Amino acid sequence: MSLLLRIVCVVAVLSAFACGGSLPNVLEVLPSNFATTVEQNKCLLLELYSPFCDHCSAFAKDLSTLGGSLKDKDISVGRVDGMHFQAYTKMFNIEYFPSFVLFSHVGHFDPATASSNPHITKFTEEDYSIESLTNFASACDPEAASEVSMVSSVRSQYLVFPIVAGVLVIAVVVVAGVLYQRRNTQVQENSVPAVYENKMPLWVFEPLFFFDIALREHSLHFPNSLSLSLSLSLSLSLSLSLSLS
Repeated sequence: MSLLLRIVCVVAVLSAFACGGSLPNVLEVLPSNFATTVEQNKCLLLELYSPFCDHCSAFAKDLSTLGGSLKDKDISVGRVDGMHFQAYTKMFNIEYFPSFVLFSHVGHFDPATASSNPHITKFTEEDYSIESLTNFASACDPEAASEVSMVSSVRSQYLVFPIVAGVLVIAVVVVAGVLYQRRNTQVQENSVPAVYENKMPLWVFEPLFFFDIALREHSLHFPNSLSLSLSLSLSLSLSLSLSLS
């Protein structure tokens, strides 16, 4: 009887670890590739399981089926041994196995802020069927990444703005200075009375003031050394131009 009991225990343990093997259409997540897997997949449904969990073993085949169906929607499915790697169990406040967590366009993964990250959602329903998990995972839209890229593109354009503005300001000042010198030269050559000597035209300063205000507004919304330095340079050029005029 004792020998039979030992055989049963060995078979149970082997079966449990066999359950922890790789599954078709399911990413095997480990501490070594956890952050990379989360960052490289736009939408990732992650199962936290235990190799000794009967419910996890029974759901393994359905998880593989779920991975295949969600793959067509560009949603990845993975799993991590939450009992062995308890850091992730604590990180996501997992109380039972299996549990599921959805990562939606997380970007850079920071374990310190994972529990409060709005892009990480825990599945809270008691029914973890293929249908309910499909609906849960479908909340992540892979195409939303284009919107994130669009925002990044807009921010990049805002970074280019100070450079363009600075070049235009320099061009205006140079052209105005050349015109001013030519006019003074003509006045001196033609001996025009001093009453006709005009200072630098006011239209020169209108774009300067406009760019100065725009750069300062840009610095408030997108603070960076480039926009701040250009804004200060523009203020200096304004003061210099006014003093010369």
